[in-house]
Amino acid sequence: MRDAADGYVFTYSGDAETIVKLAEFVTLERRCCPFFDFTLEVAAGLGQARLTIGGGPEVKEFLRSEAG
Repeated sequence: MRDAADGYVFTYSGDAETIVKLAEFVTLERRCCPFFDFTLEVAAGLGQARLTIGGGPEVKEFLRSEAG
């Protein structure tokens, strides 16, 4: 978990299975947490996938408390 301006960046493996799981996670989280902003970046090849979850100071505090 890395700090971002209005949230956090999470880095994962860039394999197809992980990317699909991340997309499913975003789809489900949008239903319960419409105040989140999501950005999913996939590097070329089988590099890394980065998921940024943000939405402002309140979201950042919420994510920090959930992540422990």
